[in-house]
Amino acid sequence: MHRVTYEAANGPIPAGLVVDHLCRVPSCVNPLHLEAVTNAENVRRGSNTKLTMADAVAIREEFAQPNPRTKQAVADAYGVSRTAIRLLLTGETWVAA
Repeated sequence: MHRVTYEAANGPIPAGLVVDHLCRVPSCVNPLHLEAVTNAENVRRGSNTKLTMADAVAIREEFAQPNPRTKQAVADAYGVSRTAIRLLLTGETWVAA
């Protein structure tokens, strides 16, 4: 329903973007609370995000060095999944602003 509300107020959702709830309430359909953003930005804004931007920078810096820890070791250290580390490293999440 939030997608329908967004499109009624703003037109089509641009390709490659998703609708984010600025109020952080997933059931909200107030068009003033909806914004089209990249999936990475939507994830970054999420209330359950365990990593900070500083964490993301540190992780990327570690993997830019020779012989970094394994993705699993880094994930365990930060309390996230190995998939979260992979998505961060491929730029699918935590895109620098």
